[in-house]
Amino acid sequence: MGETIVMSTSTITQKDIMDAHFDKRVRDFLHTTFPAEITRVVRSGVVDIKPLISTKRPDGQIIPYPEIFDVRIQHFSANAHNVFISLPYKVGDRVWCFVSERDVDALMKLNRVEASVIATHDLSDIFCIPSFVTDQDGVADIDPDNLVIGNKSTRITVKEDNIVIDTQEYQLNASIASTTADNIELRGKVGFNDKSPISKPTITGSKGGNAALTLLLTELQNYGLIVDATT
Repeated sequence: MGETIVMSTSTITQKDIMDAHFDKRVRDFLHTTFPAEITRVVRSGVVDIKPLISTKRPDGQIIPYPEIFDVRIQHFSANAHNVFISLPYKVGDRVWCFVSERDVDALMKLNRVEASVIATHDLSDIFCIPSFVTDQDGVADIDPDNLVIGNKSTRITVKEDNIVIDTQEYQLNASIASTTADNIELRGKVGFNDKSPISKPTITGSKGGNAALTLLLTELQNYGLIVDATT
C-alpha cells in the first residue's frame, strides 16, 4: 500500500527484515473484524459501507480504510431460513463487519464449498451484522432480566411468566385465532364482526316478565357487554 520499509543498516539482520515484512503484510492485508457505517443500501441484504477504523503507519501517517461495496448483511435465522429475525437498516446505521479466513465466494453464490482464490482474510470476503453501538450511543433502558424487542415507542417485553406489549395499535392477521387461556380480560371499547368498537351500551325498557330475556340480559351484563337497566 505504498509503504517503504526503512531500517538502520548498522544492525539489520535477516530476522529483522523478515519481521518488518511480516508486520507490514499483517497490517495491510490481513483483515478480521471492524465497525463500519452504511453509506448506501444497494438492495435487500446488500449495502455499501465505510469502515470506522484507520491504519497508523510506523512513521505516524494515518491511512483511512476505503469504502467497501456490495457487502452482505447477515440476520439471525435457522430452520432453512424459515425462522428468522429481520432488522431494518438505512444509510447512517452502524454495523459490525467480519472477514472470512478463506474465500467464500462460491459458498455465497452457489452454496458450494470451494476456494477460487488463494487470498486469505481478504476484504472481498466480508459480511456484516447490524449490531454495533458506541458507549455514547448506547441502548436506552436495557432490561437485565427480560427479552425486549423495541421499535421507537413500540416495545414487546418477554418475561418469565408473561408477555407485555406496549404500543399505540396492534393488528392480528390470521385465518384462525384461538386461545386456551383460563381468563381473558378486554378493557376499553369492543367491536365484533367488523363492527367499530363502541362503549358498553345501556339496555332500558321492560322485560315484561320474560324469564329468558331476563337471563340473557343478566348474562350479557355479567360478561361486561351491556349495562342492564331494564325493569
